[in-house]
Amino acid sequence: MKFFDLHCDTATRAYETELSFSDETLQVNKKALASFDEAFQTFAVFFNDERTDSGMEFFFNVKEFLFKEHKKAEERQSSHKASP
Repeated sequence: MKFFDLHCDTATRAYETELSFSDETLQVNKKALASFDEAFQTFAVFFNDERTDSGMEFFFNVKEFLFKEHKKAEERQSSHKASP
């Protein structure tokens, strides 16, 4: 089965709660996506208009968080491949 989602607030929730994408409490998580043959996920970044910081600053903070999570996942995956 294929999974295709263009609108998801998981990135914002993960950033705000400091959860890893392995955390199964997130709507989109590693285990949930692994059940599909193919998965395409576009993350949206949501913020309240009453935020005191800049919306762009918040967006870039979430983006940086996503990049770090992706890098951690790649490192875990490559270490599993290297293990006998």
